[in-house]
Amino acid sequence: EALLHPQADFIFLSSTLVACFQASFDITPLVTALSVNDTDKTGGVIFVKEDRKDLRLLKDLNGTVASSMPYETVDGYMLAAEVLRHYDIEPMVDFAQIRFHHDPAKVLSDVMQGISDVGFLPSGELEAHGVVGEVYIIHPVEEPDAPDPFPYKLSTQLVPGPMLVAMA
Repeated sequence: EALLHPQADFIFLSSTLVACFQASFDITPLVTALSVNDTDKTGGVIFVKEDRKDLRLLKDLNGTVASSMPYETVDGYMLAAEVLRHYDIEPMVDFAQIRFHHDPAKVLSDVMQGISDVGFLPSGELEAHGVVGEVYIIHPVEEPDAPDPFPYKLSTQLVPGPMLVAMA
């Protein structure tokens, strides 16, 4: 709505939307906002409860129940879905169910209580809730040679965080 009928001079958009909208609208990216995790990048993490020894590889997730942030969230769902698709797992087809929640604590709670088998969260959420030792990260991604390594558990690529854009 803000792009079709400009009523503001600036708006925050996910980096994915900025790239898409630059082709159709006269917007200019200004800065990438720091997330609550004090980084200008974000990613996603795919995790299970530590005691789920039967779920250690992406292929083990077929037929399971997942909990996730909303479908449209880049770091809460889309990046995890991209990783799964790279390994020929179509989330909306190959999972028995995906439970979408707006609250990261609810996604975490579903997995820890056994309501869901696997969870998808933005990077930094496991650390923020103090459960890193209680979960197993599926498809861990590390950047050992990076000059400034990403400080949080990660299962996906990193992407720029939300961006402040100027409306022309």
